[in-house]
Amino acid sequence: MRSMRGLALLVVLGVLGVLALLAVAFVTMAQLERKASSQRLNSTKALLLARSGLEDAMARLTAGQDPELGASRYGGEDWDADGIQQADEAAQQVYRPASFDVDSCPVAQAMRPSFACLPGPGSPPRTVTVDGRRRGYTGLLQGDRLVEGNTYALKVHSGGIWVNGGDPASLPTDGYNAVLKRILGTLAEALDREDGTDDGLPLDQVDGEKLVDLRPATGWQNWDQVRDLALGGSQVKLDAFKPYLALWAWTDPKVIRPNPPSAPLDYQSASEIKAAHRMDVPGSRAPGFEVMGGRLVGRAPVD
Repeated sequence: MRSMRGLALLVVLGVLGVLALLAVAFVTMAQLERKASSQRLNSTKALLLARSGLEDAMARLTAGQDPELGASRYGGEDWDADGIQQADEAAQQVYRPASFDVDSCPVAQAMRPSFACLPGPGSPPRTVTVDGRRRGYTGLLQGDRLVEGNTYALKVHSGGIWVNGGDPASLPTDGYNAVLKRILGTLAEALDREDGTDDGLPLDQVDGEKLVDLRPATGWQNWDQVRDLALGGSQVKLDAFKPYLALWAWTDPKVIRPNPPSAPLDYQSASEIKAAHRMDVPGSRAPGFEVMGGRLVGRAPVD
């Protein structure tokens, strides 16, 4: 009888152990399902947020709103767009903290977007915390309270020649680098002759070519670097060139460079060209695409 009571105890303990394991498994599965649901929700929110931002940008531009004028003017690190660095602006900026470079500040690090959400005329933009720092925003999901991550910021750039186009690590004579070199040289020469004389002032053709010849392997990172390395430290040359150039640009992966008549291809789509381009096979590069940092990139627009 005692042995039977001992056996029953073992059975009860075994059943309790199995139930404990099942309970842990059920809790773990519930947590995974909750996390998966949260990820799907965040993915949907991100998609809707991106779409709302695009629709907002197109509506503003269609209505003729100019981000270069008035209270909407993009200032990068310039919080209130007054052209003066305030103490709170210096404390919050992350792009080149030792200086106040509002023109080349990329939107990912900008405190003020092109179309800032303003509580009133002449007021600093409404802000949200991103990675521990305050950032201005343009809008948020309709009907949603201000939640970190549920806002979007619009930066509209009027365009310019992307001086980091092509592959900065390659020779200036390679592919698109050679095309870009000719473009910049021609632009510099046009600026030289704008006053009716060919005297190398304020720029000369060689100044434009140097933007490719002397470009670092990582590309130009800021305007001071362009001035000091490519333009001999001349602020006059930089001021003449800068309105026509861009350090940052979006690229469209669906746009390819037209093939020259001397090298026609039978490819019918971008996917076919991508398939023909293998980084591990020398000579397999399709001439329609550029490579930057060891990867295929799309074409940057030039206005």
